[in-house]
Amino acid sequence: MNLHVFIDAPFYVDHFLERCARLKIEGQYYTSLVPFKDVKHIKNVRNIDFLSIRQLIQFIKENEVNKIYIHYLDDNAIDLLFQLPKNLEIYWFFWGNDGYKHPELKKEIFLPLTNELVNKINPRTGLKKILDFFRNIVLKKKLNKAIQLIDYCCIQVKGDFNLIQMQQPDCKMKHLYFAYRGAIVNEKEDLKFNNLQKGKYRILLGNSANPSNNHIDALELLKQYELYIDEIICPLSYSGSKKYIDEVINKGIEFFGNNFKPLLSFLPVEEYQNLLDSIDIGVFYHSRQQAYSNTLILLQKKKKIFMNPKSTLYQMYRDWEIENVFTDFEKMIEFEVAENNNLVKNLGEKQIDEWYKNVLNV
Repeated sequence: MNLHVFIDAPFYVDHFLERCARLKIEGQYYTSLVPFKDVKHIKNVRNIDFLSIRQLIQFIKENEVNKIYIHYLDDNAIDLLFQLPKNLEIYWFFWGNDGYKHPELKKEIFLPLTNELVNKINPRTGLKKILDFFRNIVLKKKLNKAIQLIDYCCIQVKGDFNLIQMQQPDCKMKHLYFAYRGAIVNEKEDLKFNNLQKGKYRILLGNSANPSNNHIDALELLKQYELYIDEIICPLSYSGSKKYIDEVINKGIEFFGNNFKPLLSFLPVEEYQNLLDSIDIGVFYHSRQQAYSNTLILLQKKKKIFMNPKSTLYQMYRDWEIENVFTDFEKMIEFEVAENNNLVKNLGEKQIDEWYKNVLNV
C-alpha cells in the first residue's frame, strides 16, 4: 500500500485525487495531519482520513504500508519522518517553500528593494539577529536530518532538487519528475497562437502576497515601461502580512494610480481562470521556483511570461525550449507570441500521466 500525507492547500490535493481516480490508480491510502475542523481548501475530504501522528504511526504498524508520499514537507511531516519505521521508502513532493525555507536557500530569495522593505517591516535588532541565528542552526539541522531519510524527491524542476542536494551532497535522495497538473491543450490539434493586442498590455504581477514575489523590485522595473501598460492586476489575497500588502499597494498606486488593481480576495477557480484569460503578460519576478501553475496556465493560453533569470523555473523552461518566456522586457514587447509545441511535449497531460504512473509505481 502507498500512503499519502497531504497538507490543506487549494487545488493541488484535489488535482492529485482526481487524476489518480481517472488513471484508476489503486492501492493508495490518503491521509492528512491537519485536524478536519481546520480544513479550508481541500474539497474532496470524503476520500481522506484526518489523523494525528500517533494514529498514523499506529495505522502503518497494523497495515502493509510500503511507501510514504509526503505532499509538502512541513513541521508535521518532518516529525512524522522521525518516527517512521526504517523499512519504508519515502517520497517527498517538493512544492517550493518547504525546501526553500532551508536557511542556506533563504539567503537570496529577496531582491534589494524587497529585502529593504522586509527588514523595515520586521527589523532585525541585535537580540533578534542572535535568536534568528540560533533558530536557523536548529532548522538547518532538522531539515538536513529529514532529507537524509528521504529516498526520492518528486518535482518537475530539477534545479530545485539540485539546490537541495547541494545542502546534503552525501544524501541517498534521488530525483523523479512529477507535476500535479500539466498544460491542458488538445494535443491532437496543431497549436495556434494569437497575437497580443497592440499598444498597451494588461499585466498579472506575481501569484500571492508573499515577499518572495519581489513586488517592489518588479514595480520599479515596470515603471520604466509605463507607456506600454494598461493595467496591473496584483494577487495579494494570501501568504503575506498586512503591513507588507499595504506597502505593495501604496507603491503600486504611487507608480500607476488607478491602473494598479490589488486582488485582495481569493477567487474561485473558474473566476480566476477567466481573469487569466484577460491577461496579456504575466510578470513573475521570483528568485526561486514559484508560481508554476500560473505560468503554465498563461503559457497554454498563448500569453507571454516575464521572469527573473535566477529562477529555477525559468531555467527549466529555457532548457526545455518553452516559447514565450522572457527575461528582457523590451525584447518581450517586440516579439510576437510563438507556437509552443514544446510545452505539450514536456508538460502536456500525457507526460504528466506518465510521471504519476512512474512515481506511484503503477
